[in-house]
Amino acid sequence: MFEKTLEQILSDKNIQIALNSLKKTALGIDNLSELNEHFIHKLKQSCLNQTYVPEPVLQKLIPKSDGENYRKLAISSLKDKLIQKVLANELAWYFDKHFSDKSYAYRPGKSYKNAIFRLRDFLRVKPYFVIKSDIKDCFESINHSKLVALLAKYIKDKRVLNLVEIWIKNGIFNRQTYIKHSKFGIHQGDVLSPLLANIYLNQMDKFLETNNEIFIRYADDFVILADDEKFVQAKINSLKTFLSTIDLSLKDTKTAIYSPTQSFEFLGVSFYGSNLSINEAKFDKIQEKIYALSKSNDFKTDFNSYIVHLQTISLNLIKTDQTQLKRFIYALKKCVSLYIKNKTTLKTRLEIFTFLDTLNFALNFKSKGEKDEFYNQIYALTREKQALKAKPQPNPQHVLNKKKKHYLEQFAQNSLLHISTPHCFLGVSNVNFVIRYKGKVILKVRIDQIHQIIIACDISLSTNAIKAATKRNISIDFLGFNNQIYASLFSHTSTITPAYKAQIDFLNSPNSLNLAKEFIKAKATNQINYLKYLDKHYKILASNIDKMHKNLKKALISATTTSELMGYEGAISSLYFDAIASTLEDKEFKRVGKGATDLVNSLLNYGYAILYSTVQSALIKAGLYLNISYFHVSAKFSLSFDFIEEFRVVAVDRVVFTLLHQKTKLSLKDGLLDVPTKKKLTQKVALALLSTHKYKNEELNLEQIIQAQAYLLRKQIFNEAKYKGFLVRFQG
Repeated sequence: MFEKTLEQILSDKNIQIALNSLKKTALGIDNLSELNEHFIHKLKQSCLNQTYVPEPVLQKLIPKSDGENYRKLAISSLKDKLIQKVLANELAWYFDKHFSDKSYAYRPGKSYKNAIFRLRDFLRVKPYFVIKSDIKDCFESINHSKLVALLAKYIKDKRVLNLVEIWIKNGIFNRQTYIKHSKFGIHQGDVLSPLLANIYLNQMDKFLETNNEIFIRYADDFVILADDEKFVQAKINSLKTFLSTIDLSLKDTKTAIYSPTQSFEFLGVSFYGSNLSINEAKFDKIQEKIYALSKSNDFKTDFNSYIVHLQTISLNLIKTDQTQLKRFIYALKKCVSLYIKNKTTLKTRLEIFTFLDTLNFALNFKSKGEKDEFYNQIYALTREKQALKAKPQPNPQHVLNKKKKHYLEQFAQNSLLHISTPHCFLGVSNVNFVIRYKGKVILKVRIDQIHQIIIACDISLSTNAIKAATKRNISIDFLGFNNQIYASLFSHTSTITPAYKAQIDFLNSPNSLNLAKEFIKAKATNQINYLKYLDKHYKILASNIDKMHKNLKKALISATTTSELMGYEGAISSLYFDAIASTLEDKEFKRVGKGATDLVNSLLNYGYAILYSTVQSALIKAGLYLNISYFHVSAKFSLSFDFIEEFRVVAVDRVVFTLLHQKTKLSLKDGLLDVPTKKKLTQKVALALLSTHKYKNEELNLEQIIQAQAYLLRKQIFNEAKYKGFLVRFQG
């Protein structure tokens, strides 16, 4: 039992120790960066007489490396950090002796390095099957009442328990919105939270130890080792059952099983049996940190400290990989040369060599000659006329991906010719499409770069422009004020009738309904997958996702007509857009097709019109007759509406809602999208159509996938293959 009273905990000595160790860089909601003696005395008394009330927590969203998601970080006020720090210091020494020796995070005398080497030691003894997982939303899922009840078993002074309960229930300010925190979750970023998480997760550790499991846990990441594959699933199921009793669960997407002959990654280190290496993502972070040090105002201290940190484990592993070692040495030389050149007055070789002798490079030079050569290379870099930019030596694949993205964006801007200037003229000059307004050329673009022309206003169009487009199978689509395509021009060589009889025969067969179900299954599954992706950030969409799953299951099993299927599809879409609305500023958003005058629906309708043109073109190229369809039975060109369904989310919805979530400037004018908004949306949809996805073991862009799916649809109609909708897994 922890028997210290609150008076003993909040001694002047303990408060001073805590105050000296507090970081004061991240300011809370009250913006206090210093606490005077009088303030601290009053703060202490308020805790002792139970009148203390913490300031609301300020929430900061830290971008993750994917550029789209965020980590929620809580920032308490300085006075609250101080009291938490005093309490954490006192409670840690007591609870630590009750923790498992296989738990390594947030503990004195234990570290990331210890966790890695302990796992390596286990794997050296014998080959094991490895279960790797983590706790889903660990900090956010801790049950307040169960945590307080657990603490009450060990802490005698009820005032201490009261302080903990006040802190975990403390609300959050996200901008001007106050968010209650009444039942679940401890604030990630609070001083006390790591200790509370370990106390709560120690229940899992003790459960595993009771079952004689071999495991390593570092915060919410852990591995369990199994002698035999036949026991693996039983171990997972047993742990899931236990975790449910304390309101925790495993993250399914992070739960994986590895055989003794497979490599796996844990805490940024790659394991192949007991052989260790640094994975590329972690190595990139190490390089970035080294380059950032070149800007330090206390370079020698910061550089030497970081190298000492790397020597604990990372540097030893880097030295086993010659490619990484060369890149690491290169980073060291560039970092130091940048610092010398940009932040010191050192000039001569002697001055620079003398300075280099004060740095810890941890390279174990074999001779003075080898060290001098290394120093000379740094000296040479400092002599260059232009200061070198602090960029890591690039990983080849990362560079290629960046270049690919750059050109995709260029292609997206140039491949779709969008005309929204009224009364202009589209013609041809040599190898270019040319747009003139009042006789002046306002745009010139090469014909062979264009794959689609969208005309969204009244213009004049030359026959030469039509000939050039149809000769190269470039569709020309005319978009009305309601964001619907009212006409399209295609080449006379397009074959739209050969499949007519086969389409009629298929429509009258039992397989017709199954095809309609496949369209809806793909659409709904992509909607669900997108909501799951969004819910990693918003944490409020699970109920709608579950209802969509149930409706889809009923539709696939129970629907016996297209009318019944349409009813289920409508219900699923309603749940989908209701879930989307909860993530938008406009919480009242409801999906409207024709005649929409609000921003969100106007964006969607405009995006769908662009996609519709691509889909229709693909069907025509596949030789399918557009007026014979299997789900949308009453619409003109209804096969296009059938086929478009599975591509809406990936080509348009994600584009539109990402723009809205990022608060991109988008505007309406007189109830219609203004020209800059149309241009911005057009380019983003074009980029989505050029973005690559895995498709039958190939990397294809979405436009190619749409065409491939159109040919697959034709094969289904001719009974040559079974149609399977295109499913997307959203990442990042």
